[in-house]
Amino acid sequence: MSKNPSQKEIDDILKHYKAGRFKEVEQLALQLTNKYPNNQFGWKALGVALKQTGNFENALEANKNSLKINPLDPEAHYNLGNTYKELGELKDSEISYKKAIELKSDYAAAYNNLADTFRQRKQLKDSETSFKKAIELNPNYFEAYNNLGITLREMGKLEESENSYKKAIELNPNYFEAYNNLG
Repeated sequence: MSKNPSQKEIDDILKHYKAGRFKEVEQLALQLTNKYPNNQFGWKALGVALKQTGNFENALEANKNSLKINPLDPEAHYNLGNTYKELGELKDSEISYKKAIELKSDYAAAYNNLADTFRQRKQLKDSETSFKKAIELNPNYFEAYNNLGITLREMGKLEESENSYKKAIELNPNYFEAYNNLG
C-alpha cells in the first residue's frame, strides 16, 4: 500500500473544493487522513474544509497536524493563521502569518491577513505597512486596497482612504464592499 494518496484522490478533493462543496471535501479529507496519516495534503484539505464550515476548533487541530508533517510549508502556516484569526486568537494569528512570510517573502495574501490582524489589534501603523506590502507584491490585489482604505479611515487619513477604495473599485468594478466603504 502506498504512503501517498493517488492523483485521483487528490483531484476529487480539489474538484469539490473548487465547487465550494466543503462538506464533501471534509469527508474525503477525513478518509485521506485515516488512510494516509503522515501525508500532509489530507490534513491541509481537512483544515481548510473545517474552517469553511465553521468548525474552527477541529480546523485548528487539522492545521497543526499538517504543520507537524511539514513545518516549512508557508501555506500551512497561513491556514493556521486564518483559523486562529477566526477563533479571535490574534496574537497566534500574527505569529502564524509572520512565519508564512518568513518562509515565502512574496506571500501577498499573508501580508494582507497579517495587516488585518494588526488592524483588529489597533496596531494601525503596522496594519498600513503590511497592506502596502501586500499591494506592492500584487498591484492588482483589490481586496488589499479596500482593507488599506479601512485602516486609513481608522487612522483619520480620509483622503488616502477614499483613494484606496477608488483603486479597489478601479481594479474590480463589481467589488461591492469597496463601494459600501467609499459611501
